Amino acid sequence: MKRETIKEAKAILKVFLDEQAKSKSEIVDIERWFKTTINNVQVNGRIDRIDKEGSDFTVIDYKTSKKAQSLNELKKDMQLLVYTIAVNEVYGSKPLVGDWFLRSNEKVFFKPEDQAIDALKTELADIAAKIKAGQFEPKESWECNHCDYGCLCDR
Repeated sequence: MKRETIKEAKAILKVFLDEQAKSKSEIVDIERWFKTTINNVQVNGRIDRIDKEGSDFTVIDYKTSKKAQSLNELKKDMQLLVYTIAVNEVYGSKPLVGDWFLRSNEKVFFKPEDQAIDALKTELADIAAKIKAGQFEPKESWECNHCDYGCLCDR
């Protein structure tokens, strides 16, 4: 490992621990596996962390990217909306959800609106129907450079 990388990791960890020391919430779950069905589509996943303060829950998704996403971008994030549904099923409460960008120590959280959750449910049903019908096109992105399925993909 490069010295700069180790130095950066130590700095990130120090900030994380300092932030934890200030936190008043209780960690109730870490790496929480879930399985839920949304509009006849089974969705499995793992939530980085779930906190509780009083009767309120917060879903924290850790990010190591160098640039934090905006609140508007996160409000459309399928992953966070699915987490909202899963936590609501498990704990009976719609959580605050968001990302903690560890490098910059930025925390971007929001309470998902019912309209966004309804839109997610419709989108998941549409995606599942297209996959079942064999109608899906790969979306080319930077992730293609690291994809394990390159030998199967026409792009």
